[in-house]
Amino acid sequence: MRLRRTIACASCVSPVRVGNATYQGTVLSGNDLGNNQFEIKVKPSNKAALGTAQISITRPQLERIGTEETSYQTINYDSNSIRLSTNNGYVLVTEPFSDKVAVLQGKNPEAVVAATNSSDLLVARIPVGNTDVRDRPRDIAFTKDGSRAYVTLESSGRIALVDPLLLQEIDTKPDTEEIDSIILPNAASPRAIVVDNQDQYAYIADGRIGVIYVVDINPNSKTYHQVIENIQIDFAPAGLRQLAISSDGRKLFATAPDANGATKSKIIVVNIDLKDKPNPNQNNLLSWHKQIGTIDADQGAEGLSTTADPRFLTFTNRNSDATGYGVLEITNDDPLHFTATTRYTQLNLGSIYDYFDVNEAVAITITKDKKYGFIAGYNGSKFGSGIESIDGVQAGSNIGIIKDPLGENPQLVAATRPIPLGLTTDLALSNDDLYLYASYPLGGGVYVFDVEEMIKTLDSPTDYIIDQFGRPIGSRFFDSRYQRPANILDFAAVPIDDINPKISIAADYGIIAEDRARNQFTYGVSEGSTRAPVNVGMTRNLAVSPPDLLTLISPNGIKEGDLTPTFTWDLEIPDEQVEEVNLFVSTFAEGQGLLPWDQVVDLSDSTFLPELSEQQKQQLLTRSWNGYDDFNPGRIVTATWKRETNTWYWHDGTTVVAQPTHDPENNSTRFTLPDITTLTAGQNYHWAVQAVSTTGQSEVEFGNFDTTTPVNANPFSSVTVLTHGFTLFPSNTGIPDNFYDLADKITSGNGDSPSEKGLILRYDKLTGLWIPVDNKQRVLADLTGGLNPGDENYLATLANNIQSKYVNQNKSLVLLPEWSTDWESIQPDSGFTEAAADAIFASIVQLDQALGGDVGEHDAAGNLVRLYDNKGDLIRTQGDIFNSPLHFIGFSRAVLLLIVRLFNGWELIFLLLVERLMLMELLLLMAMVSQFVICR
Repeated sequence: MRLRRTIACASCVSPVRVGNATYQGTVLSGNDLGNNQFEIKVKPSNKAALGTAQISITRPQLERIGTEETSYQTINYDSNSIRLSTNNGYVLVTEPFSDKVAVLQGKNPEAVVAATNSSDLLVARIPVGNTDVRDRPRDIAFTKDGSRAYVTLESSGRIALVDPLLLQEIDTKPDTEEIDSIILPNAASPRAIVVDNQDQYAYIADGRIGVIYVVDINPNSKTYHQVIENIQIDFAPAGLRQLAISSDGRKLFATAPDANGATKSKIIVVNIDLKDKPNPNQNNLLSWHKQIGTIDADQGAEGLSTTADPRFLTFTNRNSDATGYGVLEITNDDPLHFTATTRYTQLNLGSIYDYFDVNEAVAITITKDKKYGFIAGYNGSKFGSGIESIDGVQAGSNIGIIKDPLGENPQLVAATRPIPLGLTTDLALSNDDLYLYASYPLGGGVYVFDVEEMIKTLDSPTDYIIDQFGRPIGSRFFDSRYQRPANILDFAAVPIDDINPKISIAADYGIIAEDRARNQFTYGVSEGSTRAPVNVGMTRNLAVSPPDLLTLISPNGIKEGDLTPTFTWDLEIPDEQVEEVNLFVSTFAEGQGLLPWDQVVDLSDSTFLPELSEQQKQQLLTRSWNGYDDFNPGRIVTATWKRETNTWYWHDGTTVVAQPTHDPENNSTRFTLPDITTLTAGQNYHWAVQAVSTTGQSEVEFGNFDTTTPVNANPFSSVTVLTHGFTLFPSNTGIPDNFYDLADKITSGNGDSPSEKGLILRYDKLTGLWIPVDNKQRVLADLTGGLNPGDENYLATLANNIQSKYVNQNKSLVLLPEWSTDWESIQPDSGFTEAAADAIFASIVQLDQALGGDVGEHDAAGNLVRLYDNKGDLIRTQGDIFNSPLHFIGFSRAVLLLIVRLFNGWELIFLLLVERLMLMELLLLMAMVSQFVICR
């Protein structure tokens, strides 16, 4: 029996596991909440992004190991691991001249501003890079799960890693004292960065030369945070500008302007489809990570944006307003025959002689419903041209609104207020498409606009009142003598946020003093305004933290009695935005085989299966799934729901999962296990759901549960005979050490508490009796009464204690036979094996008799009357051993003969009870067992 006493949790530790590495957090304080519950405060490590980590608590407890009150030892117990949600909705913006990344609220900024003012949208400013050099952060890319943000450091040629939860830079080389960034090749000038849909790779465009650097960002990879490849680009005389990945994740696009900005630019296409990745030592027949296309653009191609439709991308031609907005439509996405067409829209509003236009488009973003696009006009490179919309006193940088951006005839229909020398550089939509964030480096910082108010104004302009100069009611300059309803024609001459000031959430920067007769205007924030831009100094590029796509419901963290349970989850985005859902169920946890991309074996390790090449190892141990080498294709469930068919498919992607007959139909938020995947009682299971949106965002959520063990009416819930095989170098007890661990797992099947845990008995060959032990091989003196096997009353004492503490209490029993200390397990003579089997069988019979078994018929005085009945059959009464379910697990030579002794004359089959094993484990077991049947 085990008694436990918890040590104060100030001595607890909080390990954080990322991939194959573990880091310790610092426990700051701990409180005892009573009922064996504790609260601790932990300072996380800066060696790992918190959102990628599996977090657990290791708690030391004193565990009694004998009958004495002081007989305790310290045992460490690990809690279940958890993951923290990364759905904070933050908007990040780089500050190139202060080497920081500013963090802004991205969830409902209207509520924040209404409660206080726009300055409260600023959450933090995170220093990045080295303090002794100018790093100049430029672009940002979130991983699709939102756990990390990678920042290009243009001047120092590196990539910084920012934790959106801890709001700090993370060390990419944990073995060093300093906080290190990812180092790119010498003379690199990283400009743009994107992350693939599976969070495997980051792609970084060099702003000076035609190279895209590939960085491994898979935490389970041995090359994590290292540059693993340089993709060479044929045409990039002035380097690369922006990057985008098609929403299906298969193609990478880059804008490559001409050298002088006056001739045609190019849009570069690279194949990044994981399904086209060649196997080790195979030819790259499908040009994976190679340039597969070059599409003509116009002068100064720069802005680039993906759309919800993978056939379309949008781009901008900075130096050609006549073709300022472009749509690229893929007509053949075959990597060996890639083709695409382009079409353009002129960026012009109203008269060419007024101040109001959108010039020098440098960035573009499209709403998820594809109804509107927003385009950033830099308007700061062509001063002196004599054009009013460039040199005029009211001219400046702004944002244009494009209607039907992917249609045959997209139109620039409106624009925001031009900000003189605002130099708009980037823009981004919030996850719900309700708010638009824009970077104005010299115009006050980050602006926030209400997209719904923009659309309402476009749809119903007559709901808003303006005067003859387009000034709205509420403006200090409004002239009520000339007030009138706005109309659709006003959008060509009047900024839309002047027509409807509610469009400004944090964009209240405009004319605060005017003398129209002299054409003189002063710009700034109106006195008393609470909606000023978020001023953090010079800003550059923006990135929005991806939203939560799903939440697991059940079964999660519970005891599950149904062995074909229904898995349910909620999707946090509209159904039409869900492209695919994947469900994985296994006895293995994340990183160990739960997910198809868990790298449980290093194929490049020359010491692992040295006689095979990497390709042979891959073919032997894996099966392809969605471009991944799946090391555990036989997990209990690998199933995919596809939006276009509203159907679930098994691992191969084509075999349809049959709908349940007695439960509600499977759909995108529920899946009932069919009978062919019935689970095992008393087992711990892990499951994960991956949701993929139509825009390519992906999120994985993890859960776990235990199946309950049915109450057993037998004396023991199970009796397992766990027998070792050929043993050349036996341990002190003759039983391999790892057999005790396995036995402990079996006896913990119903639970690990003293009221649930079963018993381990070790065979003592000298006496033929059994000794109760724990998983550390220590004798349980409270069961032996302090007696040794040679003592006269040992067996009776042991049997009495077993019956009082284990029998008929739904507990399991594991017997560990031994036949190695006299070298009998290695003798080639079968007689040694048979003799050992006879002795072990006899000892099990003896134990069964001590636990209530008997042979023959006895009179009242206990004297033997007869051994056989009238038919000549042996009169036998089974004890607690043989009245319980028997399981036999053995290796090599011993198990078969032992079963022959127990079931003489029966057909010989050894049952190997497993889940679906990983292929490598199955091969190893096949090598150990001569005959087997695999059972679920």
